[in-house]
This record gives sequence, C-alpha cells and structure tokens, in this order.
Amino acid sequence: MRFIILIFLILISCTENETLDTGLKNNSQVDPQTLNDVNYFFYINETDNLSLEDFTNKIFLPCGTMDSFPQQKQLPGQTMSYFNVQSIGIGFDCEEDGLVYPIAPGIVVDVRENDPEYKMFDFYKRLVDSMGYMPQDIRRVFHRSHVVIDHGKYLNKKYRVLAIYSNLKDIDSSIMVGSNVKSTNLAIGTINNSELDLLTSFTAQSLEDTSKYYVKENTVNIDLLFEKDETTYFHPGKGISLERESFKEFFMNRK
Repeated sequence: MRFIILIFLILISCTENETLDTGLKNNSQVDPQTLNDVNYFFYINETDNLSLEDFTNKIFLPCGTMDSFPQQKQLPGQTMSYFNVQSIGIGFDCEEDGLVYPIAPGIVVDVRENDPEYKMFDFYKRLVDSMGYMPQDIRRVFHRSHVVIDHGKYLNKKYRVLAIYSNLKDIDSSIMVGSNVKSTNLAIGTINNSELDLLTSFTAQSLEDTSKYYVKENTVNIDLLFEKDETTYFHPGKGISLERESFKEFFMNRK
C-alpha cells in the first residue's frame, strides 16, 4: 500500500508542473465576480471546477472553531514562509497540544511516524526555488509524521478526495492502513510542536509588543487533493484566488 501511495505522489509531482502554467493563467484571468457569484473551491475551466453547490456534505474543521478559522496567509495560494512558492496546504489553528480530527469519514491509506532530518534543506530550497513549485515527492519529506485518508466522494460526487494530515504526533493506535474512519469525532493524533514545521509555519504579531512577531504553534497542515482521474489532481485555490470569507462557506464546526 505504501508503494501505491508513493507512486500516487510521484504522479502528482509529474502533473503539477504541467498544469502550473494553466493554473497561473486562470488565476490572472478568472474574476470570481464573473463566475455567477458562486463560491468556488477551485476553477480550471467550465468542466473542471468545484463550487459550493457541488458539495454533498460540508468539510468538518479538523480542530478549532469557525471563530479561529485560518487567516488569509494560511490558505492555499499564499507564499510559503521558507520557500518562495505558493502553498497548496491549509494551516488550521488548534488549541495548545490540541487533538486533530478527520474532516470527513474515510479510509486510512498511509501512516508515517518518522521525523526525517533536514540536512538536505538547503539543497531542497535551491531546487524548489529554481523550479518555481514544490513537487510532491519533495513536499512529502517535509510532511514528517502524517496520515493520509481517502475520503472518497463523501464531500462531492465529481472528485475523489484525499487528505494529508501533517505536523502530527501521538498518532492514535486505531489509525492504521485500512482503518475505516466512520466518525469525524475520532482523533487522528495531536499537534507536534517539538520541531518547526516548514509546511505549517506562520508568523503572528505579539500582543504584548506589536513590533515583534513569533512563529505560531499548534497549527496543523492539511493538503487536500481532488482526483479527476489517475493522473490529474486539483487542490483548493487552483485556478482562482481564494478569499477567506468565501472559503469559510465550505466548512462547518464539529458537532
């Protein structure tokens, strides 16, 4: 199964570069106001798109509440802190050492509990900067301990949804490859604050001294991949610019 996941991620890395230019062109050409005022999760063309109307179920927040919904800089399409490329992940703010929950029912397809060393960070940074994007096989290195859940077509009928939950620790023993996650109230694990997560590092202004900033902790990163076919995947914000308030419409608080 892990071999299959590896092949899956390599396929994404191959197709991501091919579709990057199209996505950037769409990003500059598509005005959300001209799209019949419909909230889109991503918009490639008239065929390949996902709107709020296409959702059969809303996405459960993995932690926190709607009051703590991610800021604009934590949404896909924003420049990452440590790489001069656009992020495709969503950084959710959780409680201190908080629990992380699945965004929907699904089946666990991969579990990794390792903390790779970052001795190659400078090499990766130069490679990513020169390519202009981050291939999934490199991004996978920075996921560290993570869980991949196949949410099938629970969220919509057009695309199969896979979610990569990273920046985790203490992954629950019941979360293993093949596990059927029926309840969204079963925690996957807890937030890992022991090391800096390069995919989930955002700065926040100090309340005590507004001239100072600090790296936010208790943030979980989730990559959402929408499978069109075996070689084509889309992510939130692809083709359009996501606006925070419109993006919130796709989510709901945990019951």
